[in-house]
Amino acid sequence: MNQKRAMIPLIEIIRAANQALLRNWSRAVLTSLSMVVGTASLVLVVVVGISGRAYVLDLIKGVGTNLITIYHGVGRCLAP
Repeated sequence: MNQKRAMIPLIEIIRAANQALLRNWSRAVLTSLSMVVGTASLVLVVVVGISGRAYVLDLIKGVGTNLITIYHGVGRCLAP
């Protein structure tokens, strides 16, 4: 029941990976580019959200926090 698995040397794994990257270099470049663009867009969305929140809070503080009242709930429809 105890079977020994054949271990592949690390150099063989690196050589095979290098050959695969050289053979499909356009796919590797496009995959890397998509990962960079995806990560950058995620960071950009988070930064815009944080900056927008800070901007709105600064506007509210500028008007005066005692002058603004916010009600939460379902309102009436004004259409006839």
